[in-house]
Amino acid sequence: MAHLITLINQYLLDGLSNFKGLLEKIGLKTKKVWSRTQKTGRLNHPSDDHSKVFLINSDEYNSLFSIPVSNPDVFISSLEWERIIESVPQEFILPNPNTLKTFEKFRGDFYDILFRTPVLNPKIFVDPQIWESIISNAPNDYILPNPLLEKIFKSMEADSYHSIFSTPIKSPQIFVDSEVWDTIKFSVPNNYLLPNPFTEITFKSMESGLYDLLFSTKTPTPNIFVDYKVWEPIKEILTRDFKIPNPKSIQIFEPMTADNYNSLFVSKVYNPEVLVDHQVLEQIKDKVPEEYLLPNPLIMEITSRKYIRKNNIQNT
Repeated sequence: MAHLITLINQYLLDGLSNFKGLLEKIGLKTKKVWSRTQKTGRLNHPSDDHSKVFLINSDEYNSLFSIPVSNPDVFISSLEWERIIESVPQEFILPNPNTLKTFEKFRGDFYDILFRTPVLNPKIFVDPQIWESIISNAPNDYILPNPLLEKIFKSMEADSYHSIFSTPIKSPQIFVDSEVWDTIKFSVPNNYLLPNPFTEITFKSMESGLYDLLFSTKTPTPNIFVDYKVWEPIKEILTRDFKIPNPKSIQIFEPMTADNYNSLFVSKVYNPEVLVDHQVLEQIKDKVPEEYLLPNPLIMEITSRKYIRKNNIQNT
């Protein structure tokens, strides 16, 4: 226990102290940058011109970010964001490349050389002082997991017993007791299989796929079994053209499918399972102009920065 406390004091506490000091330096630099920005006086006070106040698609400001993420359904106030984009330098970008460079050695990926199968973890950060100490103390050929341990577990892989199953499923992360399974494997006949082929023949007549002809939309269901003694009498009583659902029912619901009204929308979304009141929508469709679209193209133009730029040019 005393040795463990010594190690914690030597590596972990020192590492945390250094990490805290680094964050304080970054915070100090950030304050200085903001102080310089405020002194330039480039951040203008909002004017009384209400024409600048629009909800703008957030994608219009993606140039401020090193990794832009498209959010076409998110709208933000142009008043604040136009002031931001006008006040920062042209090369300004978030996150700051210098900050990213500072955190480079904190990334977990930096120490992938220690692992046989590296896994990309760009969002995981570690204390470089602790990990540098581990790398410097470990042998050059050190790797995780240990190849000797992998060799020991190799005989315990479930995949080693695929020959017993008629339909083997690869399962590299499942381990079994080799002493138990070896006994099973060498005790059964060479042609022994699970499931037993005779059992499969017995269930063949119970496959649900034999009754697909009864359904207008055939959906594969290989894992569903039915009682053929019940289904065979049903099948014999019904007419040859009998289908579920009834084609006439499908025909009645056809005018109610939402896809019939996609012409009203700029972005057409396929929704075959959505039904609407066609009597109401038909009235709407008949009363609006032929070129009518939702959302309105004018609204879309207003919510883009094109309208603001055009408005700024006219005012200058």
